[in-house]
Amino acid sequence: MELAGRAAIITGAGSGIGRALALDAAARGMTLGLLDSHAAALAETAATIGSAVRVAETVDIRDAAAVVDFAQHCAQHCGSIALLFANAGVLRAGLLADQPAEPQPQPQGENAPGQ
Repeated sequence: MELAGRAAIITGAGSGIGRALALDAAARGMTLGLLDSHAAALAETAATIGSAVRVAETVDIRDAAAVVDFAQHCAQHCGSIALLFANAGVLRAGLLADQPAEPQPQPQGENAPGQ
């Protein structure tokens, strides 16, 4: 599939895999719609990429109305959307041995199947 000139929408684009996906998509000539809940990290990603970023919004993916607004902005400003990376989620850092054995409460709606 030819990706140049088409758009990729990436949640969790402020760091880690999301940032790597954004950088790779931009290198392939795609326009981008980026979303993250951390404004500073998202701004850094967008600044690194530059003009390929058509939409970059700080959004909590648990807020359905905000996600719909983001999607509408992407539809208006990004062109033909070819790829969607629903990458946003909660990350725990550190050694596995240092993580609690009991399940930890998650914000409702994050890391849920189908997002």
